[in-house]
Amino acid sequence: MSAPGKKHVQREKKAGTSGSSEEKSSSSGGPTIRDSPARAIAGFDGNRDPADLNVPYSAGVQVDVRRLADGIGFGGWSATRGFNLPQNLPPRPARPNQQGRAVKIGLNTFPVVQMPTKPVYQHDVNIGNGAEKRGLIKRVWNSKAVKSALGPGWIFDGNRIAWSQEKKSLNIDVNLDEETGRGSRGRNVHKITIRFTNAVRFDSLQGYLAGRAPFDNPCLEAISFLDHLMRQTPSQTYTQIKKSFFARGNQRTLLGNGVEAFKGVFSSIRVVLGAEGKPGLSVNVDVANGTFYTESKLHDAVVNFCNKRDLADFAAEFARQRRENRWRGGPLQTSLKRLLKVGVRVEYRNQKGGPQDFIISRFVDKTPSEAKFKIEERDENGDVTSSRETNVLEYYRNKYEVILNNNLPVVEMTKKVRGNPTIIPMELCTLHGNQRYPFKLDERQTSGMIKFAVTLPQDRWSAIEHGLNMLNWENDPFLRNYGMNISKKMTVSNARLLPAPDVHFDKSSVKSAMASSGQWRLGPPQVRFAQPNKKPLKSWGICFINAGRGLAVDKTTAETFSSKLVEIYKAHGGQIAAPPTLFVGNWNEGSKMLQTFWNTVGNKVQAEPQIFFFIIPDRDSSRYLALKKTCETQFGIVSQVMQAAHVQKCQPQYISNVLMKVNAKLGGVTARAVGTLAKLNPKFLDQKNMIIGADVSHAAPGSPAGSMAAFTVSMDKTLTRYAGLCDTNGHRVEIISTANVESLLGELFGPWMREVGGGEMPQRIIYMRDGVSEGQYQHVLDNEVRDIKALCKRFNPKADPKFVVVVASKRHHIRFFPQEPSAKDQNGNPKPGTLVESGVTHPFEFDYYLCPHKAIKGTARPVHYHVILNEANIGAEELQQMTFEHSFQYIRSTTSVSLHPAVYYAHLASNRARAHEQKPIVSDGKGKGKLEKSSEADTIKTPTEIPPLTKMYPNRGIMTSMWYI
Repeated sequence: MSAPGKKHVQREKKAGTSGSSEEKSSSSGGPTIRDSPARAIAGFDGNRDPADLNVPYSAGVQVDVRRLADGIGFGGWSATRGFNLPQNLPPRPARPNQQGRAVKIGLNTFPVVQMPTKPVYQHDVNIGNGAEKRGLIKRVWNSKAVKSALGPGWIFDGNRIAWSQEKKSLNIDVNLDEETGRGSRGRNVHKITIRFTNAVRFDSLQGYLAGRAPFDNPCLEAISFLDHLMRQTPSQTYTQIKKSFFARGNQRTLLGNGVEAFKGVFSSIRVVLGAEGKPGLSVNVDVANGTFYTESKLHDAVVNFCNKRDLADFAAEFARQRRENRWRGGPLQTSLKRLLKVGVRVEYRNQKGGPQDFIISRFVDKTPSEAKFKIEERDENGDVTSSRETNVLEYYRNKYEVILNNNLPVVEMTKKVRGNPTIIPMELCTLHGNQRYPFKLDERQTSGMIKFAVTLPQDRWSAIEHGLNMLNWENDPFLRNYGMNISKKMTVSNARLLPAPDVHFDKSSVKSAMASSGQWRLGPPQVRFAQPNKKPLKSWGICFINAGRGLAVDKTTAETFSSKLVEIYKAHGGQIAAPPTLFVGNWNEGSKMLQTFWNTVGNKVQAEPQIFFFIIPDRDSSRYLALKKTCETQFGIVSQVMQAAHVQKCQPQYISNVLMKVNAKLGGVTARAVGTLAKLNPKFLDQKNMIIGADVSHAAPGSPAGSMAAFTVSMDKTLTRYAGLCDTNGHRVEIISTANVESLLGELFGPWMREVGGGEMPQRIIYMRDGVSEGQYQHVLDNEVRDIKALCKRFNPKADPKFVVVVASKRHHIRFFPQEPSAKDQNGNPKPGTLVESGVTHPFEFDYYLCPHKAIKGTARPVHYHVILNEANIGAEELQQMTFEHSFQYIRSTTSVSLHPAVYYAHLASNRARAHEQKPIVSDGKGKGKLEKSSEADTIKTPTEIPPLTKMYPNRGIMTSMWYI
């Protein structure tokens, strides 16, 4: 160990993320009440995910394509990887949609009115041996020696690429000790090599936008340069996180436990079809909401992150865990991991040279008196002349007259002095501000973040204008120097408001004029569901659970609720042949409780149970997950879980909402949408159509949990009911594996052929894929679609369904701001059915933005749909109207939804299926279930060791039901 050094160290900032059971669902895994045999370990290699973005393109010139995200289109990404533009890539429709009525929609995009005309020279930058950390790279680049040698106007990407208006190739030695006025012993000298590599020209990009040339490497180089150009000035002023900039100003809020939220500005350049119908460049500007560590004393942060009352409480727990040998991997050490790699300022009285900056490496389970190190005296040549051992407590007391708290752990920093770690007392450290908090927020923090982030359109636009002032384009010296001009006037698109469909129930309907608001009611009087449960309810039961603190509800309340449930379901058209069996369940009996419940219900009517209802006493989702997993994997029965508080109120509206889910699980349909689609293509439903929804969900950043791949498949001719299956898909792997395509869809294709296709495969398959970026489109076609086509051939060698592949995404920053009263609702959001095809869409590819729903809170987020394959030659108006109308068929809601139901259901299934993980969960005692913690040995598992989910019971039809609703 060594005493604190004097070298200024800046924290390396890395990009990362911050952070209804039937009334409260969870993405955590769940225990079965009865253990099931483990299945074989999946062999899918997460490290070989074909969606890897680190692929050099053919010219070999360095361009960080990941920064461009979704701004260059499918064709642009093909060019970055050296692929030819797909021959069957659907082109932009020849004319925009003519359905509905025209509306003016403002967009948070701003046109580039002038781009550079002169060549810009790209250089390769190498600092040291090429493996230096970003903090050091930044200090070397910003040194006086480099600035003096290069002159003004250089732009640097912070890694390996720089641009200038002149060519240069040179070597520079930078002595950082001399730069900061410290004596130099030659150990802090770094060599920087700058070498001209390429001239970036803009004529190819202009030719592409004019339709005269394809997107090629020079286009990519030009856009990459413009992207860095418009960030150069803000990056020198604000905290940059990927494409966003933050400043700790008035627009912030404390989230608690040492975390706060800032509002910043997001900006991204993209190729677009302008509002006037001409291709061009545009900059998307939006509000960015980020989470940061609160600037505070480190010991205060430690108290917050460890959830202790005060420092004395933390010190007592620290002593207790050390005494019981529970520090390693214990609660305190685990909580303190969130403070590792965080930058701190160290200052104390009599300090030589002023405050110093360090980065936390770890918290050491030693107090200041136990943390020992050697003090060495050296001569002019640096040779040791004498040494003695001391400890941190004595060192600071004797040398600086600083009295330390000897009950706290000391902190080891990343900086080493002559190979020895630097140890600092906790109470001398202060967390720097403006450091991103990259971890998942807890429930209270999440609630605060939502309140902070959710704003109405008028307030969001004000925040965007604040962001524009932060960017300050008109006074940006780099933009002016290179000849780039961005307008601060919002783009206004000539959009359409599509006609809403009628929402049809059994013997009644909600007409288009009323449905156009995006919401309706089931009564009173109760409307009859479009299709009731297929088989009359005869064998079913309601279990009210005793979890050790008495019954969830008493018998009288349960009987009252049961009677009301039956009454309202019959009013909705539900078929009920017998009343439910009421059963008191003892949670402590575990698997015996469910087995007894099954036997009691089944024996009463001599028939296998059809559905179980459970009334649970609280919001502890570990109970919910355990019940779901056991019902679905051990008994093959659908279930409905309800909280006692809602059962006691027994409100008809709540019961109707529950019954929409129940009816769907029993084979019914809430409503069907009938509208303009039937006029555009009267034979749309006469074809053998199959819609497949696909989604892959990932665990929180840093979690070892596997990714979940889910498929849903339409199971009726009206494309209303969807079966869904899910399994693990490696670790953070986005492209769905061949094994999952074959096993999951293989289970669903057979039932589809029997129930919908009349023994035949579909003529047309519409594949709705959620959550992939432009850089992964080709992999969706080359892997997932290829595998689905192969699976079709396996079921019928003569099958040749025509595929329509549509990628749906909500992960973008585009927002709609209606410019006329008739186009907006009472909150200022666009009315359901608002379709935008220009101003933000790709100039040559088939994509559109659709807002089909009414936003309950905040500013509505439209969905971006990008058509990447259209073998069926489905018309643009037909596809857009289908996407809109199907949002009215979402089976568990009386509102239109923001996303096509096939994708929405896949998302629900992937989240719900986490209850089927083989790893058990435990309750945290706060109403939230969580995955059981891994042992230290578990943390070294590779992504290839993600086990598959426990299979659902195969023989009772649950796999083709809507079990996930």
